[in-house]
Amino acid sequence: MNKKAEWVKKFFLRQAAVPFETTLAFFFMYAAVASMVGFGVVASPLSRTLGLVIAMIFNIAYLIAGLGMFVGIGTRRGDLEAFGLILIITSLAVRMVATGWLVGINPQIINGYVSSGVFIFACVMRMRLILKAQQMLNGTI
Repeated sequence: MNKKAEWVKKFFLRQAAVPFETTLAFFFMYAAVASMVGFGVVASPLSRTLGLVIAMIFNIAYLIAGLGMFVGIGTRRGDLEAFGLILIITSLAVRMVATGWLVGINPQIINGYVSSGVFIFACVMRMRLILKAQQMLNGTI
């Protein structure tokens, strides 16, 4: 097997080792692209609430974040994965505040808060694991 094929194989084996994180990264990339091209219901709520330009900025942030997470996992680069996680956390938090401010509190917004809160919690827990792994590699734990 040549070096490129070996690298690709290792990349996807690392993805398989953490399926939840890989799925989360893929989900953010897919949701961003689906929203940008107007595929399905993904595009409607955010665009109607915040406007097309702001929604596109969020979509680009989600795409970059998911890509950072995906590449970070596959290349064992915790810094890239953490960058993606921080971008997701920031985007979700800003989006939660903005939609609550502009729309007001209603059942749909509360459901969005719960959903975003769960994603934020998962991202924080993953960042905690990345930090612990880095500390073990550095011999500080």
